[in-house]
Amino acid sequence: MIKRTFIFFISLLIIISLINCNNSEKAYKQKIIQEEKDKTGNKSKDVMEKKEWEKMIQEYRVKTMYEFKNADDSPFAGRKRITIKEDKPGYITYLNDKFKFKKEKKEGAIVKIYKKDKKWYFDRIDNGFKIKGNENIDFKTIALDKDYLKCKYDRFTFVIYALDNRLVFIVFDPEEEAIKEFQKLNYFPPDYDYRVKAKFIILKDKKKIKMVTSINQIKTYYRYAKIEFNIKGKKLHLYGYKKDLSVKPPKAWIFIPFKDATSGKETYGMGRFLEIDEPISEEFILDFNLAFNPLCNYSHVYNCAIPPEENYLNIPIKAGEKDYHLLHK
Repeated sequence: MIKRTFIFFISLLIIISLINCNNSEKAYKQKIIQEEKDKTGNKSKDVMEKKEWEKMIQEYRVKTMYEFKNADDSPFAGRKRITIKEDKPGYITYLNDKFKFKKEKKEGAIVKIYKKDKKWYFDRIDNGFKIKGNENIDFKTIALDKDYLKCKYDRFTFVIYALDNRLVFIVFDPEEEAIKEFQKLNYFPPDYDYRVKAKFIILKDKKKIKMVTSINQIKTYYRYAKIEFNIKGKKLHLYGYKKDLSVKPPKAWIFIPFKDATSGKETYGMGRFLEIDEPISEEFILDFNLAFNPLCNYSHVYNCAIPPEENYLNIPIKAGEKDYHLLHK
């Protein structure tokens, strides 16, 4: 009897052990299956995110090219740049299809420009000179109290803005050859490897940096932050600059001019720009697919900062905008 009981218990233990083994094996298999599902799910999520990102990049490029072709102040429509010093008021004239700045009132004068009590003023002489968007407003004198003013005269558009102690008056003409010839901008294919995790390290000592411009003037910025990132296993950094330290997020933006090993070859020789909203945390995404050319690549009327040597990258950044070769000079 004892022997039978012993054999029964041994058999029962063996059966229980086999059941536990089967359950463990099933649990293990289920765990492996779930992990594979998670991997597949994450992979699918990554693929979806990448597709959405690619769609966003393509939409951004289409929108940019549409504006370049159709906007009344398209960079390709840039015709004339007039710089007026605050201590030398005068008149903008239009005669024989040419715009000029004269110190005295001459034939063809359309508007008088002068500075008083730290504000720039415009006295209209020709009634054809109007504020764009407010053409029905009749004005004799108007003050520049915004970042810029946009005006119209005949077929021309004027963008007027203050720069330090000067007033810049840029004339845009929809009849310029460059805008007639424009078809599309040139870009590298969207590349997710150039959308990188970066650190935004605000500098304690925010020194003033003077950048030489494309027309041999000086623009002053503050070296505001060091931006650290890795591209294809290489540790790199750029500096981000700010024009006005008093402007805080979410209104603040950071200027990141840079050169890389493609500059002067596949991309514009003077370098390229990134402009980003100031990050509210140290970690953020820096996307070189959004790198664009300075406006002076498209017209002589612009005054573009040249990237300082501290923002030269010794690797090729094959992302963002390529050089644009003007057919008409």
